[in-house]
Amino acid sequence: MSSFLNTIIDGKQVSVPDDALITAYDKALPRYTSYPTAPVWTDSVGVEAYQQNLVQLAQDGSEDISLYIHLPFCEQHCTFCACSMIATKKREVIDPYLKAVKAEFATLSQHLGKQFKIKQLHLGGGTPTYLDEEQMEELLAIVNAFSPFHPDAEISIECDPRWTSASKLQTLRKLGFNRLSFGVQDVVPEVQEAIGRIQPLEVVQACLEEGRCLGFLSLNIDLVYGLPLQTRESWKTTLAAVETLNPDRIALFSFAFVPWMKVKQRSLTPEMLPHGKEKLAFFTDAIQTFANLSYDFIGLDHFAKKNDELSLAHRNHSLHRNFQGYSTHAGLDMIGVGMTSIGYVGGSFFQNEKKLSVYQDEAMHGKLSTIKGYHLTQDDHVRKWVISHLFCRQRIVKHEFETAWGKSFDEVFATENAALQTFAEDGLVVNTADALQVTSLGRLFIRNVASVFDAYMQSGAGKFSRSV
Repeated sequence: MSSFLNTIIDGKQVSVPDDALITAYDKALPRYTSYPTAPVWTDSVGVEAYQQNLVQLAQDGSEDISLYIHLPFCEQHCTFCACSMIATKKREVIDPYLKAVKAEFATLSQHLGKQFKIKQLHLGGGTPTYLDEEQMEELLAIVNAFSPFHPDAEISIECDPRWTSASKLQTLRKLGFNRLSFGVQDVVPEVQEAIGRIQPLEVVQACLEEGRCLGFLSLNIDLVYGLPLQTRESWKTTLAAVETLNPDRIALFSFAFVPWMKVKQRSLTPEMLPHGKEKLAFFTDAIQTFANLSYDFIGLDHFAKKNDELSLAHRNHSLHRNFQGYSTHAGLDMIGVGMTSIGYVGGSFFQNEKKLSVYQDEAMHGKLSTIKGYHLTQDDHVRKWVISHLFCRQRIVKHEFETAWGKSFDEVFATENAALQTFAEDGLVVNTADALQVTSLGRLFIRNVASVFDAYMQSGAGKFSRSV
């Protein structure tokens, strides 16, 4: 048994037995932030369908909602980034965009015909903190005019430390934000230069220290492994910085190398990047380090301190996952606002226009800009439930499935059970009459396990990043 890849998962020592296992499971697979995944969505589900679902949402008696607002602007493009963003130094583009967002909210209000309580708000991008303080105040005024916040609302924002001054943090706290997520990625200067994101550790540390002084409930960091010029030795420097930064949560993303989708990534070559066994070593080293620092490994790529509400939710089996990551908020409809933003309303996915000029023009003319979506079938909902449980609990209790859906798990998924036999032989799952359990080793390959239940797997072939 190789000693190259050893780590601790769920309190157990785990070793990857051989290179062949890694090669066998290193496939192009979704991360399953949605099911069905975006390549399955269709432009036949558009504005009219979205309007109908909004009206139905208001009539269903729902009181709480989740909001996602996409703020696409960044000063420059980082080569690792696969987000929908617009690199510009022309800050005058922000105000017209905020006017369009305000107009979209007004149109949404017309279709909803009522106010809700916002239980969750997340600002993503792009770089949300590229907005200045006055613009951020304007945006929150727009949101508050749309609907009031729930007293226990989770209000979060993605922060670029280079664009997050102490004064801006004070403004965010005053506006009600209680969770911050800082993009760190890697702290080694050579790697930062390779990805076009020079960001001294001291800048990040100052942001977290100021955030603690201001009383934010949760301060989180994002790291990325598999970046150009990263080595297993240099990665230790970034992992050591985690102890210094002492975040409440860590999102540890595998670099999604998708040059066929993201033009900026075409400056990178496969030879510049770690692959397979070498790349997986970054992940296992991080898991080991975070375990030693008393973080719980709660899901696919997320870690939280043991007293964090996500860790508590993971232990009591109430953890959930959506486009915004792991969450304790179950069953909320999510309205997406802004260009490219995605929502989930009334059992359907909807995505806004991807082109800035078209989005702004339609918003300013009182139109919704939905360009595609998807109505989930009953089978989709069943499979979505299974995949969510795998990512959030790493376990399917079969009598719970039968209670939820009125069907036998083993009868519904006879074909999938047969496919899982190979996973069981490789030590990744244990499949009994009572439960399907992902093993500690299997957690390293959870995307592979989930993909067994994806009825549309072939339709997305070639559109996803590698699973290792």
